[in-house]
Amino acid sequence: MDKKHGAKLKRYVWISIAQLIIIWMVSNPMRTWQIESSKNKAGLIIESLETYRLQNDCYPASLAELGNKLNLDLPKWTNIGTKYLYTQYGDENYSLAFTSYYGYMASYYNEYGKWGFTD
Repeated sequence: MDKKHGAKLKRYVWISIAQLIIIWMVSNPMRTWQIESSKNKAGLIIESLETYRLQNDCYPASLAELGNKLNLDLPKWTNIGTKYLYTQYGDENYSLAFTSYYGYMASYYNEYGKWGFTD
């Protein structure tokens, strides 16, 4: 930095630091909200899966089959912009997952009844 522009550059550095702090303060709550909201949307799919199981004594082979049989327009995308992934394990178990922020996989397994995160 030269003496002529030193004061201006110092001010720009502080402005940049302030902007980064504001972005960080906003992004953490936003990230948490988007993950929780995506899990809530997945709750609609989970409820529909359980309804399907009560009616048919097994889980559907795919989410498309679930929507067609129950005549529902189920969410396909999370609020983060990733797709819900459904996997059936035999007649008794399934998982519903989506890729979350930072590449973490959020997964719901009906046998445990709760969400877990893996990277």
